[in-house]
Amino acid sequence: MWAFLAGGLLLFGLFALARGFGSAKPADIAFAVRTFVAVVSGLASTGLLLAGRYGAAVILLVATFLTIGAIRRSRRGADPWPAGDRAGGAHVSSIDTDLLHMTLDRETGEVDGRVKTGIFAGRDLGALGLRDLLRLLNEAAMRDPQSTALLESYLDARHPDWRESASSETPSPSEDSMTVATALEILGLEDGASVDAIKRAHRRLMARHHPDRGGSTWLAAQVNRAKDVLLERSDDR
Repeated sequence: MWAFLAGGLLLFGLFALARGFGSAKPADIAFAVRTFVAVVSGLASTGLLLAGRYGAAVILLVATFLTIGAIRRSRRGADPWPAGDRAGGAHVSSIDTDLLHMTLDRETGEVDGRVKTGIFAGRDLGALGLRDLLRLLNEAAMRDPQSTALLESYLDARHPDWRESASSETPSPSEDSMTVATALEILGLEDGASVDAIKRAHRRLMARHHPDRGGSTWLAAQVNRAKDVLLERSDDR
């Protein structure tokens, strides 16, 4: 009986989905299919439990939970921007991180933002040049992964070749010497860190920011410079 009911629901659902797929977006189709599978497998597992077929019921329940998890992940990942801030209009979405307040105009696609804390606190992103944006990215990379991701997306839109041009923006030691305090902050270390701690911190950050792994050349250069500054200081002691 339960198998018959599940089969009927499956046929009906497939028919309904087929009628609606013609004008649907791929993401909506995937969401509908996953939802339908979750509902059918949930009903079928309930029927199997009532029928005493516990082994098959457990398998279907696991499949149901996996499908529900996929639905939740897809809906979370579909749009990183929350619902529009009504104060700025329904078409404007905003997101806050520890470092940034970012806005997205859904009608024009324009992204803007303001720095909340740090060396550029109170500055609009649109008023910062590439060099300053890279400095801000360096600051974000050491303290806030969410701000880092937003800034990289902003740079991709405003300066599509920023990863390639970042190396030319890297200041020379004579132009912008790095202090020990800055080097410690970049590597996330306390004053007096051992040579081994410096090297471990360097390896950890390079694994995340190396250009060969999609990272920024500028960030990698800053991490390398920080390691050199701290190791030179250790040698002088």
